[in-house]
Amino acid sequence: MFRRHGEAAILFGSFTPIPFKLFTIMSGCMNYPLWKLLGYAAIGRAVKFYIVGLLFYMYGRAAEHMVDQVLATTLLAAGVLIAACWLLIRRLGGRRKQVKAEAEGDTK
Repeated sequence: MFRRHGEAAILFGSFTPIPFKLFTIMSGCMNYPLWKLLGYAAIGRAVKFYIVGLLFYMYGRAAEHMVDQVLATTLLAAGVLIAACWLLIRRLGGRRKQVKAEAEGDTK
């Protein structure tokens, strides 16, 4: 599963309270390309930390409770949503290629 959906797993792992080391170690064990790991990890972790930084900037010390209690759940939900969208886009892209190939096969 990780080889097929490694991008989604790394993005999902960026938002979860699960230690991100697990996802990086797993990507190494599965021979996942390093450049993809670095790219998706940078995107996912940057989004998470920008959200936390923005909350602290806007709400100050009141954001500490929000980050400790609420943000972990919210970011987990956002990670699941991003992963679901990613998988949906990839699946639809694969179907379009298959339909196009079948259409070209029928016309020849």
